[in-house]
Amino acid sequence: MTQAEIIYEVYWEGPFTIKELEKYAKAQPDLSKYWSLYAKYEDHQIYGREVLTYIGKAVKQDVIKRLKQHHIEYEKVYVGIIYKFENWEKTDIFFEKNWVDHKENIIKCGEKISAIEELFIHALWPAYNTRNKQSAKSSWPYRIFNTGYLGSIPAEISGRYVLEKIPMTIQQDEQNI
Repeated sequence: MTQAEIIYEVYWEGPFTIKELEKYAKAQPDLSKYWSLYAKYEDHQIYGREVLTYIGKAVKQDVIKRLKQHHIEYEKVYVGIIYKFENWEKTDIFFEKNWVDHKENIIKCGEKISAIEELFIHALWPAYNTRNKQSAKSSWPYRIFNTGYLGSIPAEISGRYVLEKIPMTIQQDEQNI
């Protein structure tokens, strides 16, 4: 019997510089405390201008504090809130109209946030992420719909597809992963 997919939505906002993000967080303090993912974009000598270079999470601290640990000043970042996906009708209501009434759907569980971050890294291979590129085992049942201001993040990422269809590395094949 196949395990059912677990579907989440990540609502992305951006792009922001760190200073712009700080101003936005001050204007929207209730919203900013729920940001749990971030995507960093910058110029890369091989991949080009303003490309996705890093996906990160903030579980035990807020996103701005976590971003400051990266010592970024001019890079563009997008921030994301993860919530349970119910249907597309509710998606319009959650963040486009009145997200406050739907706070109970926002995911705050560090384990789930970590699994979703792993899936993003494994699927997108940002240049500066060094961990989770080879494996996202705990992300297999997740399907993520990305909405809002996405940057270059795809509209959908499926753990089943990514983990079954992306060719194994030699090391994974040797370990029978």
